Amino acid sequence: MDAGLCYRGCGAGYTGVGPVCWKKPPPGWVDCGMGAAKDSATCARIVFDQVAAVGRLALTAATLGSSLAVGVKNPSEFTAAIAKLRKDYTDLLSKYNAAKANSPKLAAADQAAKAASYLYAGSEAVSTGHNVLTDAPEDIARVAAQIAAVVDSSGVSATIGAYTYPKCSKYEDVLAQ
Repeated sequence: MDAGLCYRGCGAGYTGVGPVCWKKPPPGWVDCGMGAAKDSATCARIVFDQVAAVGRLALTAATLGSSLAVGVKNPSEFTAAIAKLRKDYTDLLSKYNAAKANSPKLAAADQAAKAASYLYAGSEAVSTGHNVLTDAPEDIARVAAQIAAVVDSSGVSATIGAYTYPKCSKYEDVLAQ
């Protein structure tokens, strides 16, 4: 019985939520959204990475004008909107570069921000590689995507890396050893 409706019971080691049976996390692990994590801190980091990666990807798409396609009925309106967005972006970039040229502090801050971004992406890739527990293709793909994210400013690699995890059963096999 869930929300006033009846469903078949779940098997041993599963918890039912409506019509879906969710496998309980391995012993010593915690529930983490639709999966499990070895501890609450790891769960929080994974969820943050997932939300941040999608946000970054959405921002990238928006700055390239891709989000303008929604609600545009006439293709020429979309083309005009993209052209305006590109012009506005070029103007803004030109002003920003001029400001950097006239302000050594702004130029230094810009360089520091870029270096910090690369350092963070690199540390995430190293951390992921260090914490891989299985030889599952998902773990290999996640590490590769996070390494690619170091140089991929689009956010695509970071999003792939944030969402590529093996099923809990892969971890259970490793933990049982």
